[in-house]
This record gives sequence, C-alpha cells and structure tokens, in this order.
Amino acid sequence: MDDFFTSEPAFTPLMAGTFTLTAAATLATTFGWPGSLTAVIISMLLAVAISINKKISIIKKVVFYLINAMTIFIVAMGLNSAGMSLTQEQKNNTVERSVEDTAQKPFFHSWF
Repeated sequence: MDDFFTSEPAFTPLMAGTFTLTAAATLATTFGWPGSLTAVIISMLLAVAISINKKISIIKKVVFYLINAMTIFIVAMGLNSAGMSLTQEQKNNTVERSVEDTAQKPFFHSWF
C-alpha cells in the first residue's frame, strides 16, 4: 500500500489498457465483435493477472481487482477516443475518399 501513490503502479494499468485497446479494436474491426464488451472482458482478464498477490486479504484483492479492471478499461476507452478524434481530423482534411475507405470499418471507432 505504501507504493500506491508512486509512478510504478500506474505503469501496469497503462500498458494493460494499451493492450486492451489494441486487442479489442482488432477483434471488433476484423470479426465485428462488440468493442465495449470485448474491452471489458479483456480488461477483466488482465486485472486477474495483475491482482494475483498472496500477501493481501480476499477483500483487498476484490477491491484492487475492480479498481484495476476499471482503470484498464478506462485507459483503453480514452485511447480509443483519442484515436477516433485524430482519425476524424485526418478524414476532414482529406478531400477525396475512396470506396474502400468508406466500406471498411476503421480501427478506431465508437464502441457504444
């Protein structure tokens, strides 16, 4: 608990959120899976891996699991929103759009 407010614990949810974004966006784009549900499931699985610690009680494990899962999901959603806004700016700056661009689902898209 002493290390909670240092920068090292924030690195793991950040990397897990980045992985969650990449995996969920790839699965949603390629296979048409719902992005939000896919991201929630991946973040919960990664939170299990992060929260494995035999030194703390069960109640603290559950609390840390929920905090980590929400943090991972929120990071993934924020990164997806940032990617959407960046790609939207690029589309607005491009005059011509091909038929392939409009037919294919973009990597960054709304998950809800």
